[in-house]
Amino acid sequence: MDPYGKKQDLFTSTLNAYSQIFFSDHIIFGIFIFIVTFFDFWSGLTGFISVLTVNLMARAWGYNPYYIQKGLYGYNPLLVGIALGMTYEPSLLLILLVIVSAILTLFIQIMMQGLLGKYYLPYLSLPFLISIWMILLAAEHFPSLNISHRGLYELNTVYSAGGIKLVKLYDFFSSIRLPNAIIAYFSSLSAVFFQFNVMAGIFVAAGLLIYSRIAFTLSLIGFYSAYFFYKMLGVDTSTLLYSYTGFNYILTAIAIGGYFVIPSFFSYVVAVFTIPLVAILSTSLFFIFQPLHLNIYSLPFNIAVLLFLYAIKNRTKKTTGLSEVYIQQYSPEKNLYSFSNYNERFNSRYPVNFKLPFMGFWEVSQGHNGEYTHQDEWRHAWDFIINGSDGKQFRKQGMFPEDYYCYNKAITAAADGIVETIIDGIDDNIIGQMNIKDNWGNTIIIRHQNNLFSKYSHLKKGSIKVRHGDTVKQGQVIAHCGNSGRSPYPHLHFQIQSTPYVGSKTTDYPFSYYLIRKDKTLNLKTFSRPSSGDQVSNIDSSPFISNAFNFIPGKFIVVTYRRENKTAAETWTIQTNSYNNSFIESDVYHARAYFYNDGNIHYFTHYEGSRKSMLYYFFIGCHKIQFGLYPDLIIEDFIALNAIIGKYLFLHDFIAPFKMLFKVKYISKIEFIDNEITPSKIRLRSGCHIYFLNKEIKSISIQIHIDEGGIKKLTIDESLAKREIEWVTE
Repeated sequence: MDPYGKKQDLFTSTLNAYSQIFFSDHIIFGIFIFIVTFFDFWSGLTGFISVLTVNLMARAWGYNPYYIQKGLYGYNPLLVGIALGMTYEPSLLLILLVIVSAILTLFIQIMMQGLLGKYYLPYLSLPFLISIWMILLAAEHFPSLNISHRGLYELNTVYSAGGIKLVKLYDFFSSIRLPNAIIAYFSSLSAVFFQFNVMAGIFVAAGLLIYSRIAFTLSLIGFYSAYFFYKMLGVDTSTLLYSYTGFNYILTAIAIGGYFVIPSFFSYVVAVFTIPLVAILSTSLFFIFQPLHLNIYSLPFNIAVLLFLYAIKNRTKKTTGLSEVYIQQYSPEKNLYSFSNYNERFNSRYPVNFKLPFMGFWEVSQGHNGEYTHQDEWRHAWDFIINGSDGKQFRKQGMFPEDYYCYNKAITAAADGIVETIIDGIDDNIIGQMNIKDNWGNTIIIRHQNNLFSKYSHLKKGSIKVRHGDTVKQGQVIAHCGNSGRSPYPHLHFQIQSTPYVGSKTTDYPFSYYLIRKDKTLNLKTFSRPSSGDQVSNIDSSPFISNAFNFIPGKFIVVTYRRENKTAAETWTIQTNSYNNSFIESDVYHARAYFYNDGNIHYFTHYEGSRKSMLYYFFIGCHKIQFGLYPDLIIEDFIALNAIIGKYLFLHDFIAPFKMLFKVKYISKIEFIDNEITPSKIRLRSGCHIYFLNKEIKSISIQIHIDEGGIKKLTIDESLAKREIEWVTE
């Protein structure tokens, strides 16, 4: 087993090398491209030998198994092998040259991975370019290598690839009178594999459509943007037919419009406006390389994409319309649906998750744009107090700070960080009086990121428990509430700011989630800002629930269930990958459910693999579980479309970058609890509801049974069919 939990599969890694030419790990697409390369048998063979050589060598030398499996080491040697097979006549010397060239390309890849990886940039097909240019220049001095003329006798090439049936198929496609613009598009797709064959281009286009509707659309946008740009400039568009430049526009549009960037209307527009740059690069580079008798191949695509990626990575402000892909899933659709779902659930605009800086329920006495002091540059702040059951914030007459319920209560760090500033030694005020000279009173400022700080003011003198430079964890007690500074009565002033100074202007930044109690009802707010009068609290976790979802790496879960009147079993293993992402993996289907647990809420974040696994239903049923004993609290969330909806998304994919017609809503709550103080049995109910144009079309209901030993059973109700999953933790 490799570190990623799957046995390294030579078959899969080989086909992935073919599909990676179009930024994919789609096996079916890989098969399409594999077949296309064998339209010229010898170039197909040399390409296959090249991939096989690199994959075997990379394994033997202990290179990253993930990169091997995904075909990331194989696609550049594949291109080199195909190019050499097309350029020279078949011979044993050619086979030897292909093997040596494959090894050279692998070494160049490893080097470029290190060089460009420092800037978080991909090496694309640069290793292919460097390798093929070096080999072609050197091969001019190898008299034993004979230049191939197979391209001049196209029918002979087709016959050698598939016999008379393929020739007839070729004649059929050739007899279809297509406009030159369409022929140019298909020819450009086949030119990726150094062929000028409309039938090969049709095969590639079909595979591209199966792999990704977004990538297919972008291939059309990229090519025809170039085609009409040529027309506008008066350039002969037939150059797209007999040169290798046409595919540069296709690959550039896919890369910029939907692979390295989340597909959106804005990414499509940027892809269109990048095409003229590729055209200029293609023309200028052609004349630079012409004296060397070298083809520019994919160099314009590489330069344009790397310039673009470097430019967007150096932005000081991220725009919502142009978002980079941080977790690459090798599919524009998967990247889009995951990003959209992540944004709905976690709001990527706010990288630090702030919680309320106290324990228990407090009330907002002054919120944003408050009527007293939260105005102008300091308007994005909160004042918090505690009210008693009688609605008052103090006992007795409230004459002394000690009479106030919040006075001397623990104040906690809202997020992990480093203590930047401390002010202490300021006395608490007499009730009704204020210290205007030391406006903020005793204060702590914590740095969470560059340009992101939290400030806690009016603290009790001598109660500060941290020092400058200390590292603090979220929820750690850092001080106690006081009445120092401009504070007529005890309260906590809290704000987020972009600079580390006392008196800095505030930043509009929400709390990641909190409970709000209003009219005896309880709701969970996410990425929201409490308003004046709101009674708010963090989730008070119950060990009874939190222990049930405490999935420790190395732990095994054995689940049994009934399928087709037979008892079946799966073993789930808790694992963590090299990126420190935790997941549960099924041994039968190799499905994975990635999760995150912050101590108050369990989230499933991503699912991959077969939906036949019972892990899939666990992923749905426990998509978001809060750990508090709140029977009246309903949790709402969303599940990524591609994790739930199957065939219906095929047509939806075409418009998904512009408009989402489907939505998958998740709801969960505590349905039964035997004792709210010391529970021994709890039953949660969750539901997954699929909507199309806001109309529900399907639902799945799941019950989660928990006892003192943890999760014991899931009861699933889907489309009138019921099933149960029982498991034992080891």
